[in-house]
Amino acid sequence: MQGLLAAEHLGKVPVELRMKSIHGELVQPMRCADGQRAVVLIFITTDCPIANRYAPELERLRTDFEGKGVKLTLVQVDPELADDKAREHAAQFSLRSAIVVDRKHQLVGATGATVTPEAVVVDAAGRIRYRGRIDDWFTDFGKSRRKPSRHDLRIAVQAVLDGKPVSTLATPAIGCLITRRG
Repeated sequence: MQGLLAAEHLGKVPVELRMKSIHGELVQPMRCADGQRAVVLIFITTDCPIANRYAPELERLRTDFEGKGVKLTLVQVDPELADDKAREHAAQFSLRSAIVVDRKHQLVGATGATVTPEAVVVDAAGRIRYRGRIDDWFTDFGKSRRKPSRHDLRIAVQAVLDGKPVSTLATPAIGCLITRRG
């Protein structure tokens, strides 16, 4: 997997890509705004039980990253998902991050995301620095630890913030397969 990330998706991403959020605002999900040092995209779906179980952690990540100059955006990958259904899902799971629906799978294609939940860290220069699991809570389908022992996403973000290389470029994410479109 590390070779796949390096070969296909370690280059720059299209930071100029614009999309509408589920609230109708025009956003650039892969671009760092002034003062931000990294962007984190987390790919989710409304019907993935593993992604839904991560909802409390997604909110902890959002609040922890906000104060550090890191933008977190949740990416709904179901191209048929209506914005009102995405807003209902966000309310049901208390998700307050920016959310976009990747109807044309532009973000999926640009990052190489394959499952939900899967995280991608993009630095201020527009380079993917990490892609993979949020942590090691899930060890396989239907198998999880009581609590995670390694927080891969947090480790990668901290390395980017510290100006250091990310020690692990990619980790396998356990979750629901993203059926690629276009």
